[in-house]
Amino acid sequence: MRNLAYIFAYKVNSNISLVTRLYIPLILMIFLIFAINIDYILMAAIQVIAVFILEFIIFMYIGGFKRIASAVILISIFIAMGLAIRFISIMLGYEPTKLEEMAISTSRVIEFFFAITIAMQWIRVSEYRWLFKKLRLEDIAILFTVTLTQLSSILVAYSEALTTIRLKYGGRGLQKIVKPLVIYSISYGRDVAEAIYMYGVPEPKVDISIGKIDILLIVAISSTLIFLGIAPKL
Repeated sequence: MRNLAYIFAYKVNSNISLVTRLYIPLILMIFLIFAINIDYILMAAIQVIAVFILEFIIFMYIGGFKRIASAVILISIFIAMGLAIRFISIMLGYEPTKLEEMAISTSRVIEFFFAITIAMQWIRVSEYRWLFKKLRLEDIAILFTVTLTQLSSILVAYSEALTTIRLKYGGRGLQKIVKPLVIYSISYGRDVAEAIYMYGVPEPKVDISIGKIDILLIVAISSTLIFLGIAPKL
């Protein structure tokens, strides 16, 4: 849970434009949803590997790959469910999904999760608020800003409470954590609401100017994804 908390924390001050930092994870998500065709297994595998390399490079720049790699354990639940469904299908005599197709689909889910994580760690909360305001979603902007700024702290607190209960009671008595967490959440939420009522939410100041490095990154990543997308049709 602590590793999950770090996913929602802004990671690095960057001189890269907001346009670029928003465009890159968004185009990766679109590519993963629409461009990969598992009917061409070999090409789909190449596409998945290429996207992973791009995301790995971005994580190295952000400096958060180690923590994100630890958080992938959450996705392993869905992988285990897929394998269980495949096993049950075989036991019941149904034709299961091909193992290579399942591997490609699982990789797409993980990489989509990585793209969301990049957006969370690469874009400031104030920039998200600015974006929602430009879309005339003022109420959502404030709600999203408050939620995102407090989510990491709450998850860390939950993680510490869970660790304390496990050390004290072992594998038993985990239900004892529910009451203190509910009380903590209510108290924490009240404190945040009082702070917002007294001081308000700061107005976002965002610079969307684009430099040479932004143009280079956008062109390079777009060209790579376009080539990978049309390659199966050649």
